[in-house]
Amino acid sequence: MTMDASGKLANLLIALALGVRDETNVGRRSGKLAADKREFHRWRVTKWEYGEKGVNISATSEYVARDSWDMAPIRIRDLVSERQEYRTVLKALTEVAGPEGDPRPKLDLFVRVVARLCLLEAGCRRSRLETVVKRFMADLQGEPQRCAVTVGVEGLLVFSQPVCFRASPMKVALRKSTPADVEVEMPVAPVGVQLMQTPTAVLELKLRVRRFIDLQVVLEKVATILRLFRVASVRFPRFTPHSESVTEFFPTGTVSYGARSAAIEKGKLYEDDAVRLPAFWRKMQDAIPPSFYDFHVQKADSISIAYQRYNDALFRNGLLERRVANAVMGLEALFLRGSERQDLSYRLRMRAARLLALLGHTGSQVSDTIHKAYGVRSTFVHGSHIDEKAKRRLEEEPDGATGFAKRVLNYLRLSIVCTLLMGISKEDLIENLDAGLLDPTEVEKLRKRLGRAKELLAS
Repeated sequence: MTMDASGKLANLLIALALGVRDETNVGRRSGKLAADKREFHRWRVTKWEYGEKGVNISATSEYVARDSWDMAPIRIRDLVSERQEYRTVLKALTEVAGPEGDPRPKLDLFVRVVARLCLLEAGCRRSRLETVVKRFMADLQGEPQRCAVTVGVEGLLVFSQPVCFRASPMKVALRKSTPADVEVEMPVAPVGVQLMQTPTAVLELKLRVRRFIDLQVVLEKVATILRLFRVASVRFPRFTPHSESVTEFFPTGTVSYGARSAAIEKGKLYEDDAVRLPAFWRKMQDAIPPSFYDFHVQKADSISIAYQRYNDALFRNGLLERRVANAVMGLEALFLRGSERQDLSYRLRMRAARLLALLGHTGSQVSDTIHKAYGVRSTFVHGSHIDEKAKRRLEEEPDGATGFAKRVLNYLRLSIVCTLLMGISKEDLIENLDAGLLDPTEVEKLRKRLGRAKELLAS
């Protein structure tokens, strides 16, 4: 679209917006347009305790009727579609779209957005209408629009001051949750029960996106970064988006999101973690591959398999053996060649121990932990459970059986992050680690490749 054509279309749209405002004002004065009554639900928190184990909460239900203008914009659209201004804009958009495009759905959305604005703001100023026109024109050009989203987070406990930073192309703010984050009014659904969702943290993002599905991909990427920062079953059960897009569908209000699964591992964010998080976030948002977070990308390389196993261990509840087995299989994806058939346990624990030693871990402890975990994995994948004697040995670990499982998961997390930050292939990593057994300079090459990135990792 030329600048001249763009300017003419903008003027036509402003004229149409003024017509929408006129129809809205007339309708309200005549009583033909009136707000509907809609029932809303909210939780009233009576007890809130935020601690190391999560949130201990009690709440009661409240219902209230509010004025709602949800249906009125549709009635206004029907009225406006009979006006000359509407027909003129429709003709102009048809010429721009060509024979294969139907501009009517987008134009109807424009009318409805303007109508809603005029209903909510009595005496809506022309400058406000011009802003909507600019946003509509940006949509037609395929430009990303500003979007703010508030996300309820489960699986992460925040014991620091709010963390605010910029990680281009977005602004990020992370804080602990409060009762106000639960006491949110939501429309009562025609069917179903109002379930209370209690976030342990709240994430606020400001960014530019074109489509709602693009925002979903961004949220998956953000969740991935937080899961890799700490061993944490981070999930976003609900979020509230506010997009400036006129023609792209973005839900209004709070959206329930993702499959309902327990946050088994609760990561904890303390003051020293809050200092590291911004730099870690910036590094990882460039390092993690799309296969980690974009559901349109399916890839079966070693690092993607390792991350999938990590996720399985974070979210698939049940037997301890299953979680340990998933963690070990993730380590196998990183440290074992598909052609290797012998001494697998030995190769796995030696290679992992050499890599994690670069982060300050004691090699003998890493090796001993993975040796025990490999035994659990072998028993489980061959269709058996570990016997009582083995269970007692795990319970006798310094951090208990669940702590043992988390330790193995942490080794997998650190291995994934190190591999990503070094930008090294699986084969080169294995060669360097094996050569390091006889030649320490080979491991030193990995240390230099990792550089100062290790300072970002909470071990």
